[in-house]
Amino acid sequence: METTKLKPRSVGENLDKTFSLAKTHFKSYFIILLLLMGPGFLINYIFLFLGGANVIKGTTEGGFFASLDNDTQATGVQQFVLENLGSGMELLFVVLTGLASFILIPMAHASVLIGTTKGMKNESWTVSEVIKGAFSRFWPLIGSSLLFGVIVTISLTAGLLFVVFAGFGTASGGSAVGAIILGVMFLLAVVALAIFFTIKLGFFFASVTFEKVAPGFSKSWKLTKGRFWPTFGFFAVVIIINICISFLLEGIASFALGTSVLSTVLMNLSSIITTLFLMVGYAVYYTDLRTRNEASNIRDMISSYKSDDEAVPSSTDR
Repeated sequence: METTKLKPRSVGENLDKTFSLAKTHFKSYFIILLLLMGPGFLINYIFLFLGGANVIKGTTEGGFFASLDNDTQATGVQQFVLENLGSGMELLFVVLTGLASFILIPMAHASVLIGTTKGMKNESWTVSEVIKGAFSRFWPLIGSSLLFGVIVTISLTAGLLFVVFAGFGTASGGSAVGAIILGVMFLLAVVALAIFFTIKLGFFFASVTFEKVAPGFSKSWKLTKGRFWPTFGFFAVVIIINICISFLLEGIASFALGTSVLSTVLMNLSSIITTLFLMVGYAVYYTDLRTRNEASNIRDMISSYKSDDEAVPSSTDR
C-alpha cells in the first residue's frame, strides 16, 4: 500500500491561504465582526456624544506619535470620558465595554473560525449559520477563555514580581549594574516563557469550538507538539502585519481627527480588519495542525496494527 506523505504547510503557504480566504469571504467576515463587536463600539459612541465630542474632528495635541500614544481606541475614549463626564461615568464605561467584550468578542472569534473552516472545505455558509454555531458553544468558550485569562494574568504577575524582587535583592547587595542586568535577563526569561505557553495553549479556543472539549488545553498542547517554531513564525508575521495596519490607521485617524466620533469609527474599522486577519490565520493554522495530527494518529494506528499482525504466530509455528 502506498502511504501518503505527511507534510504540513509552510509558513508562506499558510499565509497565502489566509490572504486568499480573507479576500474571498471578506464581506461575510466583516458583517460577522460588525454585528458582534458593534455593541461595544456603540457604547463608545454613546459616551462620546454624552461627553460632547465633535462628530468630525476633535482637539489634537502634539504630533503624530503623541496622538497615537494619547488617543488609541481603548485609552483615548476612556480618558475623554473621565475628563468630560467624571470618574463615575468612566467606571460605568469600563464596566459596559468590558462586559460587551467579554461576552461578544469570543463569539465573534468563534464565528470567524467556523466560517473559515467551512470555506477551506469549499462548503457554503451564511453569517447567521456560523453565529448560531458559535453560540451553541457559548458557555464552554466563555469559561475556557476566562480560565485562560486568569492563568495568563497570574503567571505574568508572578513572573514580574519575581523579576522585581530579584532585582531589589541584587541591588541591596550593593550592585546596581548587576541588578539591572539580572532584571533584564529575568524579564526576557518571563517573556520567553509567556510566548512559549501562549503558543502551546493558545489553540484551546479552536479545540473548544470544534472538538466539544473544555478547556481544551491538553488538545492544544498535543496539536502544537513538534511545531512550536513554525507556529511562532507564522503568528509573528501575522501580528507584525496587524501592528502595522493598526499603527497606520489608528495613528492617522487620531492625528487628523483627534478624539472625535469619526476617528473612533475609523479605529473600530481598524480593529475589525486586524481581528479578521488574525482569526482567519488562526483558523487556517489550526486546521493545518489538526489535519497533520489526525494523519499522524492514523499512521501510528496502521503501524500498530502491522506490528500486531507480525506478532501473531503462523499455523506452521504452532
